[in-house]
Amino acid sequence: MFSYWEQQSFSHYDHIIIGSGIVGLSVAIELKQLYAKETVLVLERGLLPAGASTRNAGFACMGSPTELLDDLQHMSEDEVLKIFEWRKKGLDRLRKRLGDDNIGYAANGSYELISENELDALDKLEYLNELVKPLTQMPAYKLANEKIKDFGLSTSYTKALIQNTCEGEIHTGKMMKALIDYALKLGIEIKTVA
Repeated sequence: MFSYWEQQSFSHYDHIIIGSGIVGLSVAIELKQLYAKETVLVLERGLLPAGASTRNAGFACMGSPTELLDDLQHMSEDEVLKIFEWRKKGLDRLRKRLGDDNIGYAANGSYELISENELDALDKLEYLNELVKPLTQMPAYKLANEKIKDFGLSTSYTKALIQNTCEGEIHTGKMMKALIDYALKLGIEIKTVA
């Protein structure tokens, strides 16, 4: 049984978040900013977040052309555009909150390798660019076939290369450290339950 003092100091929180990855810490930070006087606790099962947040290879993704085209088979244009917008706003918020240097962000874009089976995606690039242009203010996708050889890609598999100009890279270790530091500065408690 806990003493009165232990109960008062260690067991009363207004908000408890499970997981100290990018989603858990972002939710905790948003809650603390919305409700500054309320207490927020984040519980993590290990000494540090070791899930997808630090193992995603550092891509800041909005959606590749084939991904968006696949989504459009199951969702409306508005739904696909909304998901794209959420991703873009999330990245913009992260960059503004922590700063590009603190997360190792570089707007290098990304590339999608197109196989023989995906060549029909090339005919839809203009359509996809028009779809996302209200959010990107520029063409998001363009052919970059001249880089296939430069990148040393197999031409037997890679029939085309599409550059996504809106994506970038993030150093996920720096990002998570910056998120943890920011959360702690706001008074959010983070406890491990290993």
